[in-house]
Amino acid sequence: MKKLLAVAVVIVMVFALASCGSGSSNGTSGSEGGASSPAPASDGGTGKIKIVFAHSSAEHGLMQDIMWDLKDYLETNTDDFEVEIFANSQLGGDVEVVESVQANTIQGWFGATSTCTNFMADTAVFELPFAFNNVDETIAICDPSSQLWSTLSDSFKDVGLHLLKLNPGGFRTTYSAKKPILAPQDLVGFKIRILENENYRMMWECVGAKPTVVAFSEVYTAVEQGLVEGFDNPPEVTYINGYCEIFPYATETCSISGGGVMVVSQKFYDSLTDGQRAEFDEGYAYALGKAADPKETLDYYIQASKDDFGTEMYYFTPEDVAYCRDLCKPVWDKIQGEVSPEVLNSFNESLAKIREEA
Repeated sequence: MKKLLAVAVVIVMVFALASCGSGSSNGTSGSEGGASSPAPASDGGTGKIKIVFAHSSAEHGLMQDIMWDLKDYLETNTDDFEVEIFANSQLGGDVEVVESVQANTIQGWFGATSTCTNFMADTAVFELPFAFNNVDETIAICDPSSQLWSTLSDSFKDVGLHLLKLNPGGFRTTYSAKKPILAPQDLVGFKIRILENENYRMMWECVGAKPTVVAFSEVYTAVEQGLVEGFDNPPEVTYINGYCEIFPYATETCSISGGGVMVVSQKFYDSLTDGQRAEFDEGYAYALGKAADPKETLDYYIQASKDDFGTEMYYFTPEDVAYCRDLCKPVWDKIQGEVSPEVLNSFNESLAKIREEA
């Protein structure tokens, strides 16, 4: 498989896909202060358009690889672009960076869909708890051919963002430090770290868990102090950031999709000439074509967690998932009242079609 990293030394970094969250008041990942944003895209005296991508992830993983392949294509095959990539929240936390992308002082970003909920309610559709029955459904609904993708693309444009990719990250797997989560009953009283997101908090409370907001970078300390005994994150995020070391048990509860998004500034995209826009689109298509298969990536990190850390992996049954879904009806009612009817209908119709074709 292309671009799957054999990590020799795992460095614990501030990460949030979203997935990761932070202790900042806006409930997103990344450093709370953050560095100042770069100047708007300009030629910088080189005659080239400068594109700045920023994110709070580590310098590994599928989305990071897409950015690097886009940079490689644009700088090698065109004379129009110069690309810089800043990882690890170097330019600020996720909400701060997205605001800069809207203003076109930073041109591109990727991160968790939960971050986007700060700017547009429609991405909360991915926070419908226990909505998916399996990983394949989370992957299929993020495909550009799905009706949901097309509808959400319009929602992003309305808030100044041009959607490049919905990244299927499987589920936010539930990790535990003390004992495996084998059934919904094991979640009762379970002290779980969450990002600061009201839908997440409501979901975990509905199934009987005790959610606590903890910054992603402070999870180690929170576990040592007994504040939490587990967290939920995609396997890729957990492995790359070294948290498999303290969480030996993992359960695919099918709770919430662990997907992310990649966007560029709509102002930036609209400012390009037809020729430049075609070059950019070709570069992105090239990068996407080189990207590792999402399911293979997920399987890789699950296996790497087992091989390198001895992680034990467990799975909820369809009956377990349905039971938890019923418990979370208040969350469904809340989200369905916030998401636009167009996006909600697209989500339901896309998921129904996926299940018909399965």
